[in-house]
Amino acid sequence: MPAENAFQLPLESDVAFEALNFVCVGWALLALAPRWRHTPKATLAIAAAYSALYAAFVVEAALSSQPEGAGFGSLAAVRALFSKERNVLAGWTHYIAYDLLVARGCVLDARTRGVPWVMVSLLMPLFLLTGPVGLVAYLALAALYPAAATARLKAE
Repeated sequence: MPAENAFQLPLESDVAFEALNFVCVGWALLALAPRWRHTPKATLAIAAAYSALYAAFVVEAALSSQPEGAGFGSLAAVRALFSKERNVLAGWTHYIAYDLLVARGCVLDARTRGVPWVMVSLLMPLFLLTGPVGLVAYLALAALYPAAATARLKAE
């Protein structure tokens, strides 16, 4: 097992957590400027940056000691894993990056299908607060617009 502090990013946990609030810029772009030409690239860049930070946290975790019984093989093992603050921070970073990425994908898909923006905007709180619920709600909504998507794809 690696030593307790074999490797730690030169970033305090509280500072990293506060930096994750920059994701609000991505959410604002998706909610307020979904058709702006820079929104897809900007939201992807934010998700990619947080994904890179997450990867660094994974390396940090792999090179540091973990709590007794920590792992992914059982609920108790996951609970032990998340008893360490840096692992919680890594998990939060993962959550932040992927929820934004899923919402981005749905917004872009809605544009292709011709789903009215007001309908998608109503789902934004679900994407933000309950990611998978937002995805399921969007997929149900998008199923109502298959003809528009097919027509647009044929026209391209």
